[in-house]
Amino acid sequence: SAPRHEDQWVVAAAGSWVVVLDNLSSVPPWLSDALCRAVTGDGAVKRQLYTDADVSVLKFRRCIVMTSIDAGVLRGDLAERLLPLHLERIDTTERRTEADILERFDADHGALLGALLDLLAQVLTVLPDVELDELPRMADFARVLAALDKVTGWNTLDPYLGVGDELAEDVIDSDPVAQAVVALVNTESSWSGSASDLLQKITNLDARLPKDWPT
Repeated sequence: SAPRHEDQWVVAAAGSWVVVLDNLSSVPPWLSDALCRAVTGDGAVKRQLYTDADVSVLKFRRCIVMTSIDAGVLRGDLAERLLPLHLERIDTTERRTEADILERFDADHGALLGALLDLLAQVLTVLPDVELDELPRMADFARVLAALDKVTGWNTLDPYLGVGDELAEDVIDSDPVAQAVVALVNTESSWSGSASDLLQKITNLDARLPKDWPT
């Protein structure tokens, strides 16, 4: 389940190679920041138990999996680190019991693991020669996808690079300040000024301002 505070998150992330957060209904700002740090490398300094001066350092970089029907609007920096997978709803005539699923998985487990390891070896072989003209925020992951496409003939890199733009649109749609700036751009061909001038320009004093409107 989603951690309730950062200390709980640090312990869970430091103790697991892959962290799965299941059935999220929202991602609070502190967790969004923590997830961003976790996938690129994070560290936490904590006081050792029963001491005043000694500290312990937890360092980790982790793969994060999140499942959600609707996690709400995600912040832009987290959105740029995501690879969304949209799963189709299972028809009621095709649902299976857990016992059936586990029986099938146990039977195929060896073949599945072997296939993944074969694919991993192929990707690692071509990865040193992969060069990209442009690199997104998750640059190393993009190179891995390019290597995957090279050995399989798939097209995984282009959709991944397009995800950031799609999620950025969602972020803008949920941000009243961003929406006001977009409206300003759509009505005026050009504008320049200080941040204070911009705030005054986009603030409608005759309407009730959103809760998080900047001061």
